[in-house]
Amino acid sequence: MEISLIYIPTPDFEVADRLAKLLLDAKLIACTNIIETKSLYLWDGVLNQDAEFLMICKTLPMHLVTIQTFVKVHHPYEVPSIVSWSANCNEEYYEWVKSQIIFLV
Repeated sequence: MEISLIYIPTPDFEVADRLAKLLLDAKLIACTNIIETKSLYLWDGVLNQDAEFLMICKTLPMHLVTIQTFVKVHHPYEVPSIVSWSANCNEEYYEWVKSQIIFLV
């Protein structure tokens, strides 16, 4: 059984919480984990070090493009990171994920 995991860093807990609730209300994801983390990156040639809150969302592969578009509209970053990968899971969890989201034909 295959689901998609989507990695989305956000600037603070409030943004992660709001974005998670929007995605859940739209039935695009089944659930998300929000994890406090630290990011180091270069932006305009300057080393940045920021606290962030990382969302790891669970969905079905058919929703990836819709979620990317949705996140770009609602995310405060100029260039949000929206990274996804496929994951195998047990059948019971797959069925639960499927039952929580809109199933596109």
